[in-house]
Amino acid sequence: MDKSQMGDDIGRIPNTIILPAWEDYPPGLKMKAKLLWRKFTDTVVGMSTLIYAAKWDVPKDKRTGKSKRHPLSLNKRVELGLAYHSLLNTGLANGSLRGLKIMCASGLYDHCKKLIDEAKEQGYARKEWVLVSYEGIQYPQWLVGIWPLSVFLPNAHARVVSDRVVAVPFGKQSYLRECIVRIKSVQLVRIQTDRDPIIHQDRRTEHIVLQKINLDGEEGEWKVWGTIDPSKEELHDILDGKHQDSSPNSFVQEFKSRVSSLSGMNF
Repeated sequence: MDKSQMGDDIGRIPNTIILPAWEDYPPGLKMKAKLLWRKFTDTVVGMSTLIYAAKWDVPKDKRTGKSKRHPLSLNKRVELGLAYHSLLNTGLANGSLRGLKIMCASGLYDHCKKLIDEAKEQGYARKEWVLVSYEGIQYPQWLVGIWPLSVFLPNAHARVVSDRVVAVPFGKQSYLRECIVRIKSVQLVRIQTDRDPIIHQDRRTEHIVLQKINLDGEEGEWKVWGTIDPSKEELHDILDGKHQDSSPNSFVQEFKSRVSSLSGMNF
């Protein structure tokens, strides 16, 4: 496939383990220690791939001869995840296809458009999504950007749980970067009816997947791939010592449920 035909959605990076929040860890110090060690090693491996792709394997400026290094933007990841999370939920609730097309990868956009079109055909009810509050401690942005301290900040309202890079076979210095942000919040969805509005409010823990593709050393734009849920099966495999480490040579996989936990999608 030529890189011009690649599009902006080539699936998720395989074998990316999303560990649960601390309060959902299994009991026992041995089990917790094993998961914390896995979190640390995954973070170190992920950071090494980021540094290599952004600082080492980069093209040189033809005029100056200097390497065209890219910023890691570690202190902006949580902020970006929160912004996209809010915009995506609002767009889904309002049925705003224009906004969704800008922020979503093509696969997610097509899925959202299909659901919105079907809802309109069945008598679209006006909806409003409201972020009531975040759950947990809102740490300052500069602290969130300090690695590896940010990985272990307790009870954070939003946290980067994975940030990795894999090479893509299109041109030189071409990579897929995938950043997954866990967000804990209280949300409200208000559905307008002929009588009193219907209001749903609940607490949610969501994992929003952000991706960008850099081709030939040029940075792409961040897109929302979708949301995912931690896999209990993979968690048990880690605890039993059965789970295999990630393979950087394999990166295309079947699309998973894109919006399994987003409030705005629940038409």
